[in-house]
This record gives sequence, C-alpha cells and structure tokens, in this order.
Amino acid sequence: CDRNAALWARRAGLSTHATLRADDLPAILHAVAADTVAAGRTEALAGWICQTQAVRHGLYHGAARRWHAEGIRFWQDVLSATRLDPALAPGVSAALTGVSRIGLLGNDPVAAAWLHDMLQRMADRLLRRPLTRRGDSPWRALKEQDLPPLPQIEAGEALSTPDRIIDAAARIIVETGPDALTHRAIAERAGVSLSSTTHHFASLQDILASAFRHIYDSVRPKSDAATDLAEAKTMEALVDELAPKFHSGTYTAEREVMAKDEIMLAAARRRETQAIATGLLASVGRTSTLMLDALEDK
Repeated sequence: CDRNAALWARRAGLSTHATLRADDLPAILHAVAADTVAAGRTEALAGWICQTQAVRHGLYHGAARRWHAEGIRFWQDVLSATRLDPALAPGVSAALTGVSRIGLLGNDPVAAAWLHDMLQRMADRLLRRPLTRRGDSPWRALKEQDLPPLPQIEAGEALSTPDRIIDAAARIIVETGPDALTHRAIAERAGVSLSSTTHHFASLQDILASAFRHIYDSVRPKSDAATDLAEAKTMEALVDELAPKFHSGTYTAEREVMAKDEIMLAAARRRETQAIATGLLASVGRTSTLMLDALEDK
C-alpha cells in the first residue's frame, strides 16, 4: 500500500499543471496506464491479489479500500483541473484499473493495441465526443484466440476422462483458489489415475485454461440474459433491470467470479503463460460485448 501511494504521489505532477484542459485527458489516461503496466506492475498485481482475497476470505478489506482511495483522489484532482465532473473519479479509477490489466497480463503488440483502444474509448466517453471506434474491439477478439485449443482425444478413448479432470480442477479452483491446483489433487478429486492428468493435458497450465472456460461456461447464461431482455434497450434499463440480476448471484457465483481473476493472475506470473492470461481476460470481455449489444447506443 505504501509503495502504491508513492506511485500515485509521483503521478500527481500530471494533475497540477496550471494550463490543463479537457483535451489533455487522453494523454493523462495513457500516461497512467503506461506507468501502471511498467513501473507500477508489481504494485498493481499485488493490489489485484489483495482484492480477490478480500472477497474470497474477507481479508484485507481496509487495504483494498486504501488502494482504491489513492487513485480516486488523483482522478478527482485531474477532473477538477480539466473542468470535468470530479464525481466521476471513482468510475474513472475503477475503469482504468480494469483496462490496465490488459497490459499487466500480456506484453505483446496485440495486447498493446487492445489497451490503446480501450483507453481511447474511455477518453471519448468522458469528453462526450463520438467514439473513435464503435463495436467490439478487434484486438480483444484476436486475443481471445490465444487460448489453447481444447485437448484432442484419440479415437477409442473415453471422452469423459478429460471432462472429469477439467470439472475437478474447476471445483478446486472455485473452492480454494488456483494455488491449490496440483496434478495429484485433480486426480484424486476426479477419481482418475495421476497419469491421466498428464496424458490428456500437456501441462497444468492447459488444465488451468480449460478449467477457466468450464467456470466461464457455467456462469455465461447470466451474461446471455442480456440478449434475452427485450426491454434492456437503454442504459437506464441496463442499470435498473439487468444489473441487479448480475449482482443477485449466490455465494458460489461470487467465488466463480473471483476464480476467474485468480486464474488470470496465476497465468500472468509466468512469462510463458502470459498470452493465456490475456486470452482469458479477452474471453471475459465477451460478456461485456453481449451486454452492450443489448443497448441501442453501443
């Protein structure tokens, strides 16, 4: 928390320039995102972990609030200096935290293009100007393709074994988090031999990615509800009618949401799996796309 506060104090120079104008907002958004991905990567990842632990175990609630407070104060100053509404600061802070995770998880040209696209959209919305690009981000869709293919089962093999392995891994992740995932734990939970887990999957990371999609598919019907609500054609309908349905989930559903974040964090810790981590984040973006497609003004 202290290191995170120091980062925001260093960024304060962006908000104190005497001649700041609203047109400077895109540059400030890009500067903070770039600094978060580079100089502040360790602190940002630690903050993300802190947030998941606050939900999963009830720990670190105070630290999580303090973490967010630093960014909110910064954006209040920026919005005031650029003559925009400082009441938007919590939303700007939260949105930039989410957008910056694209760069935290992956360091490649496609991820960089997706990050730039999202920052541009944020600036367009805040400045109330026409969107530079409408519709789904092509780079989000491209990153989703980075997910490894489903395991290919040889002819004659029982199709249920890989499914049992994936289901067991998903249950372990939801209950205790991805750090508890081992080949032995998965085999015991699935009721299969230890060798089966390595026979059907090249690595534990492949099981991790497949388990993520299994968890994602289990909660995706809630996101698909966005396309089923004929009345959800305006932002007001989204806020008043659709959003409560997403926030009325069970404790298990909340654990599933946190499990997604934990899987992405686990994949981001190793350079060889960062592409998977960004691909997983891109697949989450599909939910947002479905929700926005239900609106007349996308």
